[in-house]
Amino acid sequence: KSFNNDYILFKNKVFKRRPIYIHAFNLVNYLSKYLSKMQLEKMLLNNDDFSEKKFKLITDKLGKFIALGCRFNPSGRVEANLTNHEFKIVVYHLLKVFPNHKIIILSDEVGCDKFSNVIHNKEDRILFSAFISTGFLESTAISIAADIFFQLRGGGISIPRIYSNKPYL
Repeated sequence: KSFNNDYILFKNKVFKRRPIYIHAFNLVNYLSKYLSKMQLEKMLLNNDDFSEKKFKLITDKLGKFIALGCRFNPSGRVEANLTNHEFKIVVYHLLKVFPNHKIIILSDEVGCDKFSNVIHNKEDRILFSAFISTGFLESTAISIAADIFFQLRGGGISIPRIYSNKPYL
């Protein structure tokens, strides 16, 4: 098929099979400045976007909770990983500041396995997403349903919350 009359965003990169996701933040930020407040609200994620039964079965039984995104990948971008010491400091601080909330640790199975072994006194208010959900979409639903979302350093689970109408830090 000829693409002569079509406009393809990042055409050179697409045809060379180069990643374009790295431009997504800038593109969405640039385009969103032209949206009305109502259009922007429609674009941003909220609890209604995760109202399907499979998501509600998870989030409804959690009660009041906050979410903590914790990245751990032993083989890639290790500088973005949360250290054990940082994890303990953040979790114990959140337990103190939010005494009436559960803390849901959002990570993949590798991260949840690692961080579940860092907390030695198994606090019943700390739950791990990989042990209560089946993947990224369910973890995203947890992220959006949380009263507030925290993350120190990098990780993909923070992206949905950034593009929501809910607070994050």
